[in-house]
Amino acid sequence: MVQFLTMVLVVAHITACVWYFFARIGDFEPKCWVVRAGLIDESQATQYIAAFYWSVTTMVTVGYGDITPSTTIEIIMAIFWMFIGIGFYSYTISSLSTFLMSIDTRESILTAKTEAVRVLAKEAGISRETKAKIMVAIRYNTFRVGTVWDSSVFDDLPKGLKYEVATSMYDGAYKNFPFFTKRDMAFVLFVMPKLRPMTLSHNDYVYHEGEYADCMYFICRGRVNFVLSHSEVAYKTYLRGSYVGETELVKGLPREDNAQAAGRTEMLVLDKGSFWGMMDEFPSDARSIKATSLLRRRNNKLALLTTRELLKLKKRKGTLVDLIGKQQIMIPTDELDLEEEDFDTRVDNLTTAVGELKRDLANALVLLQRNSMAISLIQRRIPYLRETVRLPPILISDT
Repeated sequence: MVQFLTMVLVVAHITACVWYFFARIGDFEPKCWVVRAGLIDESQATQYIAAFYWSVTTMVTVGYGDITPSTTIEIIMAIFWMFIGIGFYSYTISSLSTFLMSIDTRESILTAKTEAVRVLAKEAGISRETKAKIMVAIRYNTFRVGTVWDSSVFDDLPKGLKYEVATSMYDGAYKNFPFFTKRDMAFVLFVMPKLRPMTLSHNDYVYHEGEYADCMYFICRGRVNFVLSHSEVAYKTYLRGSYVGETELVKGLPREDNAQAAGRTEMLVLDKGSFWGMMDEFPSDARSIKATSLLRRRNNKLALLTTRELLKLKKRKGTLVDLIGKQQIMIPTDELDLEEEDFDTRVDNLTTAVGELKRDLANALVLLQRNSMAISLIQRRIPYLRETVRLPPILISDT
């Protein structure tokens, strides 16, 4: 609407300038509109305002008649501008009608849904707090999505236009997710229309550990923390542009973490059926998603175990600050607030170091076993050496 009004004002301004220019190139002859309106001795600003006034009144088909064309060129321009004004008037009425009908449709859908919620809350005994949350979610979804998505209209569009529509959905959320930006156009066209918006308030749970895994969540705003079951201590944080919930879908397992919203969080949700439709339709992307999912699952488990060990150490030794001060936990001050990718890199490095340490311990154990066997063999040979060589007992001992 703002863009439309801006365009109208610019066009009216240009027309006013041309209307004044026609009088000026005629050297303000007595028949021109400036002289007949008695504006010949007025300032140029006053003459411009009068020209702009004529442009607007003609465009909106009002035409008071106080400023009229008289010369041939003025009459031709007035005819041309009146035709433009009729088209503009018709277009404006049509646009306003469509806009008002759209608002009325959304409001009617919202009214029907809220009335259904009121009836449900009354019959089922839903608490006032829960009913308020349901109302907020319904209003958000109604005005975020609009009316029901007509996939038949989307399917009839050319591929290039489909892609433009898909990447513009939900205020261009597509560009914030590396999950989509590094994929092929066909992948984006398949997935984006299947996403549905969802909003959560601070400390609301996305899902709980042990629940059935039925969705994948893309974070558009806010962040999601993975928290411990009872203490709600966060051990993993996912920021805007990240996604959660796919690891259990890939493995076919119940939820392994407690996902909690931190602040007001907006997400796009991909249901399980659409997720596996995506995986079946794009096998090469599916392999990449599965590999990434396994890595993310491992990192989540490592973060969980690390947090639990830190909490145990804190309980035994004191606060985390005290432990850092006593150099029992070494945390560089410039790395306390790591981004997700940096944290994942640190976790991978830690995992690699632990693996190398395990291999070194295994090699050391093999060498120790070999040395133990050699010592055992020598000990069994000691009596034989005593009898054969007949050395004094002091030179050969069992130890």
